[in-house]
Amino acid sequence: MTKRKPIRKNRSISISPMITLRGALNEQAAIKKDMGNSINFAARDFIIASLAIKAIAELKIRH
Repeated sequence: MTKRKPIRKNRSISISPMITLRGALNEQAAIKKDMGNSINFAARDFIIASLAIKAIAELKIRH
């Protein structure tokens, strides 16, 4: 029982960043439409990474 509880906690933590990442990807799609698909892949990845870091930071503050 003690081994299963941390796994459940990790699952619940890992679900919420995925939701925020989905939101980040939706933001990317909106930005792409505005920019006319001119964003570099590197810039896109950087924006997604920064949003993911923000999501993780928020989770650490909450827990």
